[in-house]
Amino acid sequence: MTEVPDILTVYAAANPGKPALICGDDVLTYREYDERSNRAARALVDLGVEPGDRVAVMSYNSVAGSEVSAGLRKARAVSVPVNFRLRGAELAYVVQDSGSRVLCAGPEFVEHVEAARADIESDPVLVAIGDGPLPDGWVRLSDAMAAVSAEPLSEGDDGAGAAMIYTSGTTGHPKGAYRPQGIDPTSVLQIIQLFGMRNDDVHLMGGPGYHSAVGAFAGMTILCGGTLVIMPRFDAEQALALIERHRVTTTFMAPTLLQRIMDLPEDVRARYDMSSMRSIILGAAPCPFSLKERATAYFG
Repeated sequence: MTEVPDILTVYAAANPGKPALICGDDVLTYREYDERSNRAARALVDLGVEPGDRVAVMSYNSVAGSEVSAGLRKARAVSVPVNFRLRGAELAYVVQDSGSRVLCAGPEFVEHVEAARADIESDPVLVAIGDGPLPDGWVRLSDAMAAVSAEPLSEGDDGAGAAMIYTSGTTGHPKGAYRPQGIDPTSVLQIIQLFGMRNDDVHLMGGPGYHSAVGAFAGMTILCGGTLVIMPRFDAEQALALIERHRVTTTFMAPTLLQRIMDLPEDVRARYDMSSMRSIILGAAPCPFSLKERATAYFG
């Protein structure tokens, strides 16, 4: 069987200086993204992660979180994005039910994981993504990454990466939807073609990354070799500022986020140039036709 290099390795060789990830003033090129995700993969393996292991991740959207996601794919582990609004027993349930061997948490959520530890019957390795004080027993991912090589683990790309996405649990406990290859490769090609995604796209990631569609369109932007502009948390006016600053071409939004933009005062919306936008993809809930009309009038 012919081995295929990871997609980040391909783009790192073909276009090493192109921005892959932008978050605030942090910019990661494809070469840097490839190297840092290699380090993340090696660090996770050194912490005991094996192919097929579940790894829970609770974090706001961030460059470091994206490095973890890519590292998990390279380590052939299963990413378990955790709703960052969960607390206590609800958080413990997802970690326990998924069988996560490792639990990664952004700096804003370390204390919430600590508070839930008593309810977690298993004993996952606790990994902090980013800076901030660490309780006893935690590992800081940046330290672990600094101690390993940036060389790839091995050749071979397992598609978009395995994932276990939890449902909202409206009729009982949330249920983990396991996707062994992430999004089916055939479906990925169909979606890319359907939505006209391109190599020169700049995609705004505004919704929470634990939402399957938000993560999927962010991932497909990278698969196309585009640039991902990351918002840690959504703010309507900041979204417009980022669209103007980075000449964003596409975004995925639940209708409620688009509603927040259109509810901004007209004089606020008028400050920003939206001429770069080509596509706003809506999903996750019905979108009122009146909202579509207002958005079309504003964005063009």
